[in-house]
Amino acid sequence: MFKKAKRRTYGRRNADEPVTFLSGPDDQTLLKEYPDTLSFYKLPPTTEITLNEFELYAIDRLKILIEIGNLQSQGTKYTDLIKLMSERVKLLMPLHSTNTLEPELLLKERRKDHYSHFILRLAFCRNEELRRKFVNAETFLFKLRYSQLTKAEKQQFISKLDLVWGEVPDEEKESLKDKLIATHYNDIVMGFKQGTLGASSSYTQRSSYNEEDIWACIKNEKLSKLPWSDVPDLVSTRKVVLFKGYAYVPEFLQMNLLANEFSKFLEEQLLATLKLLPGLDEDERLVPILDNISKGYISSEFTGFAEGDIENDSEVHASNVKQFEKYFPACAHRLMDGLEDHHHLRYTGRQQFSLFLKGIGLGPNEALKFWQMMFTNGPGGITIEKFNKEYKYNIRHTYGLEGARISYKPWSCSLILSKPKPNKQEYHGCPYRDLQTDNLTALLKRMGMKDDGNLQKVIELSDSKEYQTACTKVFEVLNAENIQANMSKGLNVMEAQISHPNDYFNRALLYENRLHGESQAD
Repeated sequence: MFKKAKRRTYGRRNADEPVTFLSGPDDQTLLKEYPDTLSFYKLPPTTEITLNEFELYAIDRLKILIEIGNLQSQGTKYTDLIKLMSERVKLLMPLHSTNTLEPELLLKERRKDHYSHFILRLAFCRNEELRRKFVNAETFLFKLRYSQLTKAEKQQFISKLDLVWGEVPDEEKESLKDKLIATHYNDIVMGFKQGTLGASSSYTQRSSYNEEDIWACIKNEKLSKLPWSDVPDLVSTRKVVLFKGYAYVPEFLQMNLLANEFSKFLEEQLLATLKLLPGLDEDERLVPILDNISKGYISSEFTGFAEGDIENDSEVHASNVKQFEKYFPACAHRLMDGLEDHHHLRYTGRQQFSLFLKGIGLGPNEALKFWQMMFTNGPGGITIEKFNKEYKYNIRHTYGLEGARISYKPWSCSLILSKPKPNKQEYHGCPYRDLQTDNLTALLKRMGMKDDGNLQKVIELSDSKEYQTACTKVFEVLNAENIQANMSKGLNVMEAQISHPNDYFNRALLYENRLHGESQAD
């Protein structure tokens, strides 16, 4: 796929020309290449697409993977995650069964799915963190799509994979009868009630079930025998029988086996792709696109300041931090309020706010000036000597200029939510989780929220523990005019949920700067 692209595009500089791979076969041949709705993505695509398609395919899949990651980081229940993402996938990257659409439309869907997966492999093979996130999100997407197949489609798909799953003979199954019934009783009862196990209609109408009903179902199910280490997720949740180092997995749990196989295969392929990545440097049109895509997967990835980097080209300085406060999320607003009121923040608050300010561009020297100014000025402030003795080292340490010289990254929402809640006179954490309704309402009003239905919706989201959704709602309300103006000019607006305080800041600043002609880049 990509070797051919290099030979035919080497030396070109016109970014509007198509990215040409192999000469494409006709529609009928392409349909033969996509016989199944689902794919393990074992073979790369070999047809032509334009550079515009290359980017659009990748962006649509990226939106899905980002939303999966965001919902998982919030601890969303699996059943709720399936419901939420099913609709999103239908909108951005639907995959219909073979006989439900015209061949031409099926071809477009499967072609987009095939290409987008391989494009994102190129973008996310680059480091361990990207690979891990990509595998997790892609595996969930695979499970979601597998769960939507008919039983016949599932069997057809599995039969083509050549997976080695040892089938348990009837005699061995009988010897494990009591263990199998005890382990799968609840799962099978739920399957009977939902009609998902193919049981007769008499089962779905019963109010109770006995062990013989459960055993009758297990006897009719194919039982696979694998080393327990191949299905750690089923073992950890006690979903399978363990005996002499093996896990016994019934057919109705087959999706977990497939997902594990898919994950292992994808991890191997990403490492193989990493070795081939340097060859793409010859095509100067693809590399910038892939760079931008990979950066978009981790919100506000901060590269840090090198030792001796005293000044930087950021517009944020010690004297004008307050001017940028209108772009702050609620957590940063609260920290700023606490710092101004008490001329001090306790350790966790200093960490959170210092890293946030670092992420928006406040350099190490300017950070020292800012914190010294805030700690020493005003009633209750400390002396400059005390500041230098007790706080200067810690601030320089944050920038990787002291100690182990690790340049720490700004905290994400998930990391903030993992920290202990603040006590009295502490201001760190997430206000949507930590503040009482009256205090949260007052904070949001200081940020510019009006006392209307939107404010009430944010409070309801907070009460429902949907903290990042509440933050995203606040962002949308406070930046509504700029968002609408960007859209009216045909400029891209990010749809993913806010998952990082610096992402909140960056988006707000970007949308405003675009309207003033200060930024043309997304």
